[in-house]
Amino acid sequence: MNYRVRAITQPPKHHFFGYYDMRPWDPAGRYHLVLEVGFMDRPPAREDFAAVCVVDLAEGGKLIPLARTRAWNFQQGAMLHWLAGAEPTVLFNDRRGGRFVCVAHEMGSGQEKVLGPAIGALSEDGRFAATLNFSRIAITRPGYGYEGVDDPRNEANLPPDDGLGLLEVASGRHRIIVSFPDLTEQQQPELAYGGGKVWFNHVYFNPSGTRLAFLCRWVPPGQKSWLTQMWTVGLDGKDLVRCLDGPLVSHFDWKDDQTLIAWTGVGGVEAMYEVDGMARRPPAAVFRDAIDRDGHICYSRDRRRVVTDTYPGPDGSRELFLVECATGRKLSLGSYHSPVDPQRHEIRCDLHPSWSDDDRQIAFDGMHEGTRQRYVVELPP
Repeated sequence: MNYRVRAITQPPKHHFFGYYDMRPWDPAGRYHLVLEVGFMDRPPAREDFAAVCVVDLAEGGKLIPLARTRAWNFQQGAMLHWLAGAEPTVLFNDRRGGRFVCVAHEMGSGQEKVLGPAIGALSEDGRFAATLNFSRIAITRPGYGYEGVDDPRNEANLPPDDGLGLLEVASGRHRIIVSFPDLTEQQQPELAYGGGKVWFNHVYFNPSGTRLAFLCRWVPPGQKSWLTQMWTVGLDGKDLVRCLDGPLVSHFDWKDDQTLIAWTGVGGVEAMYEVDGMARRPPAAVFRDAIDRDGHICYSRDRRRVVTDTYPGPDGSRELFLVECATGRKLSLGSYHSPVDPQRHEIRCDLHPSWSDDDRQIAFDGMHEGTRQRYVVELPP
């Protein structure tokens, strides 16, 4: 397959976007969101800030700083999003007034507004955002939460006033739609949390913004590894459904409003599975010939292809590739070296690929040229 890869950011500083389920390009395709930092050899500490920037692709890749944030990590960045409107507006998480918040920054005027608690996802139409407790995540999953705000519910395994929240972007109204105890009401005895601390991680809206999927994780007492379930819920907190029992559920994406794909284990077999978001039918394995390991998978806007990556092989290289949904054919987009310190997983550089709105470009984070930078793959028409 013919394709071209180019860096859109340059050293000496490091630049990255973060997770794979967010849109880095603005709707017009001119600006590309990145964070800029001065180090990449350690996790961010309490007072380390990252610059929130856009790359002006129409002006030769000019880097335009917009703001600074102290709520970020190397895995998911600062949850950068574009908010639709007359004035290009960037959403990012920050630490202000002793709490983690979501900030809206207008590019033209520079005006900023705190919308509410820090977000983990934004609906396609920009009306709603999903919120998570990033202080809790910093303790339970280092490298995915933020430093600098203590969690007052840290000692509680299932705090009743915490969980998955919904933020109405225009009004700032916020409420918890799924509390941690809500899940215990539907648990079977063999799936009980057993006294372990529970947290929510990785939340996504379905395409129409009417339903959320999220992961519930916990570490049973006496064990080192966490267990995971996948749940979905309506925006009103109703129709709470456990889609996957686990114990392994990893990266996932919505195929349509009712269906997801996820890397999980079913009957002891780990693979990519198609999952009914209402659990009305059992999961079915997909892409078996093309995808044989976990990766950050996401659909193109037209749902004709998926892009995904791999964790590093023995030589430290990660593969980036497409899969055609209709045929299951795999199309390689190259292999990119990314050294990994097994003791410092929170600072690793996953590729985290994401699509442009026109499905003609794929962006990813890479460090195969010695520094952490943002790259774009240009696909053939």
